Amino acid sequence: MILMLSGLQSISEGLYEAAAIDGAGPIRRFFSITVPLMRPVILFCSILSTIGTFGLFTEPLLLTNGGPFYMTTSTVLYIYNESFVHLRMGYASSIAYVYFILMLIFTFIQFKISSLSEK
Repeated sequence: MILMLSGLQSISEGLYEAAAIDGAGPIRRFFSITVPLMRPVILFCSILSTIGTFGLFTEPLLLTNGGPFYMTTSTVLYIYNESFVHLRMGYASSIAYVYFILMLIFTFIQFKISSLSEK
């Protein structure tokens, strides 16, 4: 929320005033000024949110420890269990590499979707 607020505060009031003088209504100003100028902030927040969602660790560990039949086990919790509980460090590091590549692919896809919407 702080990132979004700082992005909104970085938009110059002069742009909104010029659009209002030209006869643009509030909805038109929102879609013509606010959304295009907030696109990099929205992209950054969506990437952080995606990585944070896939990297969920504390809640599944403390609440259910992976849950019944591993239903609430996240990828990071699985890596933790394989490395420190079952002591399979090589297997856990290979999972971590795959996890990194998946996060890289998801980030790349989000960049591509963002660049397509700018055209």
